[in-house]
Amino acid sequence: MTPERFEQLAEAYGSDLRRWPKTEQAKAEQLRQERPVWARQCLDEAADLDDLLGLYRVEAPSMALREQVVAMAPRPQRSLLSKLLGEWRGWGMGLAAAGVAGLMVGIGSVSLVMADQSTDVTVASALDGQSVYSEAVAFGAEEKL
Repeated sequence: MTPERFEQLAEAYGSDLRRWPKTEQAKAEQLRQERPVWARQCLDEAADLDDLLGLYRVEAPSMALREQVVAMAPRPQRSLLSKLLGEWRGWGMGLAAAGVAGLMVGIGSVSLVMADQSTDVTVASALDGQSVYSEAVAFGAEEKL
């Protein structure tokens, strides 16, 4: 590390070598041990600046300034597709819920109606006379009655 680089880092990062970049700390410590008087003088000047900067306090922004900044902030832009979907999203979810509820009621009511009949009659009712099997089942069901 050159003395010029040491001075640049002291001005940029202050007198505490722990705040310096990790890659520069070992080299700076070596230069500090090689030239202790010069390094101490350089770091003392940086410490004076550190002290002055440490005294500086920033006041909290006023509520009016906060409101002004928030009012000036850009609003997020929505695409045409998201605008259209956004308006119909609530309706779509409602229709889907109604469809699921209707399906559940339908399944439940068929189960209640068919609960007192035998399995063969239930199958025959489901096929609704569309196959030879349903005729045979219906014939067998009539014999049982």
